[in-house]
Amino acid sequence: MIVLNTIHDIQVTRYTLGVTMATAIAFAMQTPLSYLLPVLTALLLPKMLSRVGLKRERSGDNPGLVYIRDSVFAFAVGYVFTSLLLPFPVLYIPLLGIALFQTYYYLNRGGSFWLVLSLIINLLVLPVLGQYYQGLAIGIAFELVLHSLLTLVVIIVTNLLVPVPACLQQVDDSPVTVFRPGYDPDAAKRALISTIVTLPVALLFVAEVWAGQLPVIIFVATFTLVPAIDKSRMAALGSISATILGGVVAYITYWLLVAVPQYYFAVLVMLALSLLNGRLIFSGHKLAPILPSAMVAIIILINGSLSADSSFTDTFFKRLLLMSLAAVYVVIALRVVNAYWPRRPDVAPAVQPGG
Repeated sequence: MIVLNTIHDIQVTRYTLGVTMATAIAFAMQTPLSYLLPVLTALLLPKMLSRVGLKRERSGDNPGLVYIRDSVFAFAVGYVFTSLLLPFPVLYIPLLGIALFQTYYYLNRGGSFWLVLSLIINLLVLPVLGQYYQGLAIGIAFELVLHSLLTLVVIIVTNLLVPVPACLQQVDDSPVTVFRPGYDPDAAKRALISTIVTLPVALLFVAEVWAGQLPVIIFVATFTLVPAIDKSRMAALGSISATILGGVVAYITYWLLVAVPQYYFAVLVMLALSLLNGRLIFSGHKLAPILPSAMVAIIILINGSLSADSSFTDTFFKRLLLMSLAAVYVVIALRVVNAYWPRRPDVAPAVQPGG
């Protein structure tokens, strides 16, 4: 157990240990989707359970059981779309649009980030893999569930290893997201814009059956959830720069691993990268929320390209190019749709009689 005296140190240490632990497990497993474990961990640790441990909420629900329930539900939805709806494009396309809209709408109203991330990944990934590996959709869904459960285990262990002392639990100033039930016009508008931008990309990957570019699909699925890229020019440019920077770091890291092809050295390298990225994420800078995308790019490019059949360099730069183009497309499309979205007409003040 590691006892630290500041919230910042606890956050950074949990992130570093969690991502390193997940990466070590992924390196050891060496399955086609093993890199999902560190990707999910890198995305979720800054979002949830990053300051307090797994404890029962006021509603009486246990967060761990809730995340398991959400994982199973998300993968069930993805399996239904892949097995039952995908053979019928007339049904699949509009229902996929509705599902994406409902998912983004739920997120914009303060819904569970874990549930939204699971749904987005399954709605985008399972149909592509289901076409490429026909008849194996249930096996793919099972592996996705397995990595989600392993992610939860890593987060629980991280929280147990780095607890929050009682004296610091009262000063935890992390923002608390409250779900807003009922209709929210602003959330609906942003969800519709996100759906308009994401749906063509999802259909493109499904139509082309780009299972070989699965890491790019996963990156697109996570990148659409980057906060504020549709509102802030700095956040938009920063997210694109973070993707490219992550690619540069991944390329250097790969050749370090080639020079020292040892499992323990690879884990140490990821430990150093996680520590550096963790300090930046929890630095309080206005661009901190988009920095996890850089770590995601590093993990996807290294793990995804190491297991490729073709040469690393060709696969790496092709995927980096596709990921960068996807990031540019998402950012520009969001801003263009926002710019030309119909505005409410200003209502003139009523003229009082005799005034």
